[in-house]
Amino acid sequence: MEIKRLLVINVPIKNCNLKCEYCYISALKENEKGAAKFLYTPEHVGKCLSKERLGGTCIINLTGGGETLIPKEMPQYIYQLLLQGHFLEVVTNGTLTSRFDEIAEFPRNLLEHLEFKFSFHYAELKKKGWIDRYFSNVKKMWEKGCSFTVELMPYDGLIDDIDEIINLCKSELGAACQITVGRNDLTEKKDLLTSMSRKEYESVWRKFDSTMFDFKLDIFQKKIDDFCYAGAWTLYVDLGTGAAKPCYGQLSNQNIFTNPEQPIIFNPVGKHCRQPYCYNGHAFLTLGVVPELETPTYADIRNRVCEDGREWLSKEVKDAFSQKLADNNEVWDEKKKNSYERKYPFIFFKTALYDWKEIYNKTQEIRCDMSNGQRNIKQKSTILAIILVIYIYVPYFANILENTFKISSLYEYIIYMMLAIIAIGTTMSMNKRVLTFLFVFCSAIIINYIVVPYRYYVFIEGIQALVGIAVPCLCVSNNIFDLRIFVEKWWKFSKLNLPLVLVAVVLLKQGLVHYSIFTSICVPNVFIGSYMVLQGIEKRKWLYINVAINILVTAVLGGRMSAVISACMILFAYVYSGKIKLWKKLIIIVGLVVSAYILLNNLIDILYWVSQKLAQYGMQSRSVTLLINQIKSNEIYLTNRDYIYTACVEYIRGRVGLPGGFGIPLYITSGEYYYAHNVVLQFLTFFGIWGTIIILGITLIRARTIKYIAPLKCKKFMYFMLLCYIGIGMTGSSIWIHYLSTIFIAIFFFGNSKIYQSIEVS
Repeated sequence: MEIKRLLVINVPIKNCNLKCEYCYISALKENEKGAAKFLYTPEHVGKCLSKERLGGTCIINLTGGGETLIPKEMPQYIYQLLLQGHFLEVVTNGTLTSRFDEIAEFPRNLLEHLEFKFSFHYAELKKKGWIDRYFSNVKKMWEKGCSFTVELMPYDGLIDDIDEIINLCKSELGAACQITVGRNDLTEKKDLLTSMSRKEYESVWRKFDSTMFDFKLDIFQKKIDDFCYAGAWTLYVDLGTGAAKPCYGQLSNQNIFTNPEQPIIFNPVGKHCRQPYCYNGHAFLTLGVVPELETPTYADIRNRVCEDGREWLSKEVKDAFSQKLADNNEVWDEKKKNSYERKYPFIFFKTALYDWKEIYNKTQEIRCDMSNGQRNIKQKSTILAIILVIYIYVPYFANILENTFKISSLYEYIIYMMLAIIAIGTTMSMNKRVLTFLFVFCSAIIINYIVVPYRYYVFIEGIQALVGIAVPCLCVSNNIFDLRIFVEKWWKFSKLNLPLVLVAVVLLKQGLVHYSIFTSICVPNVFIGSYMVLQGIEKRKWLYINVAINILVTAVLGGRMSAVISACMILFAYVYSGKIKLWKKLIIIVGLVVSAYILLNNLIDILYWVSQKLAQYGMQSRSVTLLINQIKSNEIYLTNRDYIYTACVEYIRGRVGLPGGFGIPLYITSGEYYYAHNVVLQFLTFFGIWGTIIILGITLIRARTIKYIAPLKCKKFMYFMLLCYIGIGMTGSSIWIHYLSTIFIAIFFFGNSKIYQSIEVS
């Protein structure tokens, strides 16, 4: 039986009953909710995909973004396609027993044309206790006449289980499973899904002796320049709508379900593939869409010969999968290829018009069908983002309330509590992980309060920490939180709040506020501006002016270290921005070096000049004064930080690595210092040496997970935030109350794949 074409059919389902660590679509806790939507009945789809219309017998692959068999309609779609005489491959995780029971009732002659690709998610199956269920379903369908393959996703977390997996497959199915090559779809080049080098990765996983692995690794990230017949001999079809396109990454050029009588367009991709490489080449290339390329057959990479001589593929399926499409279709000569290449721009233009029309129509449908609930979700996402932006700038307003209006600093934490209540009330829901975290946090405060004599200090710092960290955790952990909206609102506010900076300048001149007010207003502005530079997603002229004003004000009127850290933020962002040309970076760096040389050689004169200018306007700069005195006396002014540092070090030595908990800085300084003014010392005093090691271990484990589920833009945002906080935290602030630290903790530990990927949406 000649195979004429390959059809890859996407099943519109994004949710899954498994939560595999390496799956970015249905990762961890965020499978998309809602049933799959099918516009056409199984009978209609079967008629549209008849042999007559497709030109002969086809291999049809059915796969979903989540678990393919979740939609209750799937057995009927499978049945109708088998009735047409095609060979079907269904991708599944093998756990939905009821679906397999239904399919097992099909006539045997139909089942003999059916092959299952059973994805073997070993770790998740073991975790849920479903391994016996999985193999039972595999063997059930095998006994009913179906063919199958068992395929493992190799990822770093399974390395220690390799021998166990091989032995398990051999005992249950007579042969080791095939393995694929894991790719990170969140990277631009779809890199290997591993922290190992390619050589190490290959060495570790060769143990399975998998033809699939060998071939996929061989073609991995290799761009093929030969003429490709995908589109002529293949189609990629959406089962829900009927939209069809030649291959992955191409534009939709037709709907093949609208009219079964209408001929299907088969135009090859040729030399116009838009993918970095043929990442689904194990199907397309082995079936011969590029005739010049020597490859194993599709049967070779799916089949296994068991120890008793049986094979995973039946003879009929094996024969079908062993064919090359080039043998059953017309292969063009160079003249016809060149003629097609000349016509391709017109074909592409027509395709693009169709695709844009479909996108426009879909957009209009979405706009018309958008429910009030959907609109509310966007509104609530915006509210959560605004709450978090307000949270960042609360210390600014608290500084004014306390110093100008003589209102107790307690109101700062009352504001935090109000923001937390609003965050909960916005959606009337709380993430279970956050709820557990806050419960444990509160319990730790209570236990700490009970076991130590300095209870007042524990109460003071404990409450500050609880309300300080609760707001970002409650906002970020909410399923509707949108990281992109938060970044946008923060940046817009920073651009519009220069009047607030001027207000702070006026109040400082009148002696009504503390110099630290500039740390609370200017540094957040610099951070978000620097992030925009890092991503290259804002017009730079106004951006740099805004950042420069904030740094200048901080340097002159604020804290010394705040100014230094702010300057380092923008410099780091500029140097590491992928959007800025190298020669521009070099010019800036050289300019800064020269400027720094001139500044240092004339520093005392410049400082005197600044001091005199400020005096003319009735102002005095603490930073400038300290620097002048420091240069004149040749001493380093740590503004009593040496006192708290010494006290913390002595306390750590006396504890032999044991945790101290809340209130330690207040206790050892007799109520003078609320925090250690150094993030390392705070960790060691609070958690102890062993507690710090445990926290670092948990962080590394979480980072490993995030590596696979967070896109590059999100990781840049998180780790830039962490880097900036470490810089600030080395001389001041507390991990429990500083916005960079608390928001990082919230995003890092309580974010999910949906939230991480939201920042990528334009």
